[in-house]
Amino acid sequence: MIVPGFRVVFLLGDSQDKEISTSLKNEAKKFQDILISNIPDGYSTLSYKTITGLIWIRKYNFDLIFGPHIFTRFFPEIAKTQNS
Repeated sequence: MIVPGFRVVFLLGDSQDKEISTSLKNEAKKFQDILISNIPDGYSTLSYKTITGLIWIRKYNFDLIFGPHIFTRFFPEIAKTQNS
């Protein structure tokens, strides 16, 4: 479910595989919904990717609405799984 007025952006790290990297960059250009950082993609770099996303939001002056209350309001199925 996509909420009107919200923009979904996928934040990815860069791939070491040239073919995957090229494919991701082409898809990012086509759909304009992927933000690829120059940080290697992986579990150990999640915090760096999160900071990269926040910098991107600030750079382009997007309104950031983030918090548990937002998720449970727009995605009630998540709230149901958390309460079980």
